[in-house]
Amino acid sequence: LSKKETLNRTGIIMIHAVNPWGFAHLRRVNENNIDLNRNFIDFDNSSPSSHPMYSTLNRVINPAAKPSALSEMLFWTNTAKLISMHRGIKKLAEPIAQGQYDFPDGLFYSGRETNPSTELLKRLVLKYTQNIEQVTILDVHTGLGPSGVATLISNSNRTKPSQTATWLEQYYQQPIVMDNDDNNAYEAQGSWSSWCQRHLTKKQYLFMCVEIGTVNPLKVLSALRRENQAHHWSDKNSSHYSKTKQELRNVFAPPSKHWTSKALEQGLGVFKKTLKLPPKIK
Repeated sequence: LSKKETLNRTGIIMIHAVNPWGFAHLRRVNENNIDLNRNFIDFDNSSPSSHPMYSTLNRVINPAAKPSALSEMLFWTNTAKLISMHRGIKKLAEPIAQGQYDFPDGLFYSGRETNPSTELLKRLVLKYTQNIEQVTILDVHTGLGPSGVATLISNSNRTKPSQTATWLEQYYQQPIVMDNDDNNAYEAQGSWSSWCQRHLTKKQYLFMCVEIGTVNPLKVLSALRRENQAHHWSDKNSSHYSKTKQELRNVFAPPSKHWTSKALEQGLGVFKKTLKLPPKIK
């Protein structure tokens, strides 16, 4: 299609900051400590459960005390032991990050009911796609993957499941990780992607999580852990409370002009290619 034809056939909706409270308070979660990308669950029809390993890791990742040098040293020591025991970080990523329902003050808490923000996003998606046959969703995040590089994690019903990854890799000219692939570090329970899989089945849809990498995943986890400690256990006026907030911001948005430039280039590249996706897949 020409540029004009593409624009005439395409509607674009941009939603910024699904978690406005978190943006305002420099938290990855909302005011109820809920990780919104673990909250897209049909709670009336399912009874989600935590990974059995999460409770054994809780003391390491959710210590009930304010941040300290000793606490941080114990985190890195214990994490090194766990990585050695499980022969790599990948086996720890899933139990920690897939979403948990038993520790309301802990990391990656999914909540026990649908949050207003996730409910609003569901209504918007269903409303604006009501009379649309073909839907493409780009869900942009930072944190996972090589620094400044866009990692694409997808699901789609536009081709046969066995052909989807190949078609997407040929089109985007880069590796694609499918949600349920073994290559995926973890599959989050209650993600927006999984909700779309369940509720957009009558449409041709493509969901693409665009993850712009920042720093080492253990540094991300460490920053999340310290900020969560400080939020629950520290004086809100203390210097280390504000320090943990800034450190969390830095691991998701590194204060580097080079990173910012590269991240924008990568993100815009994915966006431009997505606009030119063929209307039908043969």
